[in-house]
Amino acid sequence: MKLVHPYLDPSEAAEARQKLREAGIASVVDAMNPHSVQPSRSGATHVGLWVLVDEQLEDAVEVLENPHHVPGHVLDPAEIERLEASADRAKLSRRRLDKAMLLALFAGLMALIVFTAVDFVLNR
Repeated sequence: MKLVHPYLDPSEAAEARQKLREAGIASVVDAMNPHSVQPSRSGATHVGLWVLVDEQLEDAVEVLENPHHVPGHVLDPAEIERLEASADRAKLSRRRLDKAMLLALFAGLMALIVFTAVDFVLNR
């Protein structure tokens, strides 16, 4: 997966994704850093348009700059659907893992607080 272009407006990224899809290029709109669990400090939503087949990166950039560009490696709609569905499943799994990690961190923090409170009361 390689970044085609960053966007501030998710709807603009979705429009670009549709253009790529029509040109036979599989892509997905996701966070700029899909592995980060830390939100943007400014509150701004940055999304990226990512190609799912690395070899289609140059064609994706060209299609967005020139709508008449014909990609050299075109995927059929069924293959695009399969790749995009696979990417969506991976994104869902990543989000579930992030939530599980945060829950485990919270549970550990709560256990530490309880342990500290009990220790404080018993050692008074």
